[in-house]
Amino acid sequence: MASNRLWTKKEMALLGTAEDASVAKKIKRSKTATMRKRQDLKVSPFRLAKFVPTANQKRLLGKRPDGSLAELWGVTRLTVLKSRQALGIPAYGGK
Repeated sequence: MASNRLWTKKEMALLGTAEDASVAKKIKRSKTATMRKRQDLKVSPFRLAKFVPTANQKRLLGKRPDGSLAELWGVTRLTVLKSRQALGIPAYGGK
């Protein structure tokens, strides 16, 4: 059943800042309604920025735990792990 509740400026400001399902849950609306409103307002869907390590960051991969580097760089541990693996660098061994 469709809701006649009007969209607030705060709700509309959240569109595109996270995945539609996440925003929908936060504002207590359906994922479909959230997606349609985002599309109606021509707001781009949320996309995570691709992490490309700098030369200095690459030098640290495998020399410290992935979680430690993730915290230092403001990304997830999984992002660091995938970057390290893509470069063929073994995990930190604790030495």
